[in-house]
Amino acid sequence: RVERDLKAGIGGPLSGIPISVKDIFLTKGLRTTMGSRLFQDYLPNKDAAAVRVLKEAGAIIIGKTNLHEFASGVTNLSSVAGPARNPHDELRITGGSSGGSAASVALGSALVSLGTDTSGSVRIPAALCGVVGYKPTYDMISREGVFPLAWSLDHVGVLGKTVPDVAYVTNVLEGNSGTIDLPQALSGLDPSRISLGYIEVELDFYNRTLDSLRSEGVKLEPIRMDLDRWSNLQRVIRLAEAFAIHREYFNAKPELYSHDVAELLRQGAEIRAWEYIDSLRYRRDVMDEFLRLIRGKDALLTPTVPTIAPRIEEVKGQELNFRSLATRYVSFVNYLGSPAISLPSGKKDGLPVGLQIVGRPWEDSLLLSIARTIEIIFN
Repeated sequence: RVERDLKAGIGGPLSGIPISVKDIFLTKGLRTTMGSRLFQDYLPNKDAAAVRVLKEAGAIIIGKTNLHEFASGVTNLSSVAGPARNPHDELRITGGSSGGSAASVALGSALVSLGTDTSGSVRIPAALCGVVGYKPTYDMISREGVFPLAWSLDHVGVLGKTVPDVAYVTNVLEGNSGTIDLPQALSGLDPSRISLGYIEVELDFYNRTLDSLRSEGVKLEPIRMDLDRWSNLQRVIRLAEAFAIHREYFNAKPELYSHDVAELLRQGAEIRAWEYIDSLRYRRDVMDEFLRLIRGKDALLTPTVPTIAPRIEEVKGQELNFRSLATRYVSFVNYLGSPAISLPSGKKDGLPVGLQIVGRPWEDSLLLSIARTIEIIFN
């Protein structure tokens, strides 16, 4: 059918493109489980808005991808479908919660995949599986028909092999808002015209990446951020909102929740009203501080995840400990609502590692242009 449409000149911008979709997006007539035993037989009667746009653009939805139960984790071990496995070593985790999406792109079974990102859930698996993971500015892509984890932090994101792939699909998904200047996002920039702030971290693979960017003429300047405070403010909102969403389900059938997901819900139940309200209230102050720190710079660099993908047996039963490590450099971005992207930046011990680039809200075109430039340098 797609081929007939193309020959007739009526094909869409994504005609024939194979795309996988995280199993937290509603798909009409196609089982949507949220990775949970609560919904293991659920058949929606409508598509999520993003899925509908992809179909209207001619994309072929080839299947749903595994995720950490309710998108509430970063290992992708807790799922009604069992663990997602890393394409580079099947004994290792993919990261999560969009782990199946990252794996499907890394394997080549989909050119692009839809994921969601609340505390890094697109960027973490992208880094551990060696693909590109892009989280646009908050609400740039519709969240209608996506089962929520935390309303004010959830982002729809896109994973792909290259920056042009994710930029092109995102441009279709955002519709007529015109946030992404596609030619700018696809062409890249002169490296000598790019000025970036970076946080200082004692990681060999990260510092080698910084050195390679300097050698190409990219201007780099260290900055200091109160990451612990910012991440804790994000954590309070994430836990409180998740419990509000799951309260009735969890109170009725707690035994159907995985151990680590249930523990996070219990923590959310203990968040006090003033903590939640303060975390929302401080958002403007933190954004002002972030903008001050990167004034005169085009974006911020950090590691995506400070480690390679661990073995499944190493994190099984230790999901919450790994969560603290994996989200250290990514969760604050959801608090800001800023766009961010993880790029493959080489390997450590034969396994992928990622570089995160964080931009200002609604400067997605600039962020993608910088990412494309760095991608060309890495290649």
